[in-house]
Amino acid sequence: MPGIVFVLSIDKEQLCYAIKGVYGSENFDAKEYLTRFIDLEYTIPKPNDEEVIRYYFEYYGIHDFYRQEKRRLGDLQYEFKDLVNSMRFLILSKSPSLRDLEKIISHLKIYVSTFGEKQFTFPEIAVVIILLKRFNVSLLQKIAGKDIKPHELVKKLEEEYRILPGNEEEQKRYLSFVFGTFLYTYCQYLGDVHSPRELVRIENSRYNLSLTTNYDQSTFEAYFTNRINNMNINDIGLDWIMKRIDLTEKLRNSSTQ
Repeated sequence: MPGIVFVLSIDKEQLCYAIKGVYGSENFDAKEYLTRFIDLEYTIPKPNDEEVIRYYFEYYGIHDFYRQEKRRLGDLQYEFKDLVNSMRFLILSKSPSLRDLEKIISHLKIYVSTFGEKQFTFPEIAVVIILLKRFNVSLLQKIAGKDIKPHELVKKLEEEYRILPGNEEEQKRYLSFVFGTFLYTYCQYLGDVHSPRELVRIENSRYNLSLTTNYDQSTFEAYFTNRINNMNINDIGLDWIMKRIDLTEKLRNSSTQ
């Protein structure tokens, strides 16, 4: 009809798969078929991932949570920076889709909302777990079931993240920090012969860790061993964080207040 224009917003690649399914042939020329209905075609550019993350941080109120006045004191003030770096070096290394980003950040929002303004949230550990829930459930099940040894877990985590071009050394240092903190809470969860203190020995007045990483070993060791003497968080095991993420932990005042 004169004056009527139809605008179709589509994922052309997925629509072509659907058309081939309808006609029952992989050899069917779905793109040519669509030209019967579409006169002009425009492609919307892919948005910048970091801009999308900032948008969702604002949309879900994550910025507001970490901007609370009481979170700007002591070690709590560094958690938002750790979260931002987790986005840069953990999430983006997975080349996530827009849907992935929304699901990951909305899950993170629910997790963060279970904490008080004076509690540690361990964002780098939470991001690792949430990513495993989305991209590698089998590894997460091994972790939850205590079916993987600490030294094997370090190697699996190294395989999990793609080193991005342009800032390789910075990413490796940050991943070493993440691995150190993650492995500490995992070993705390395991207990017995794999407890953190059992994996550390003192030589010449310094801690030596029996676990190793292919990235920045000194950073990895420092963050693992520093947790042993940090009275605010040294008793937190990975199971406590996983329960928070799964909303199965009883929400109460904890030793991290």
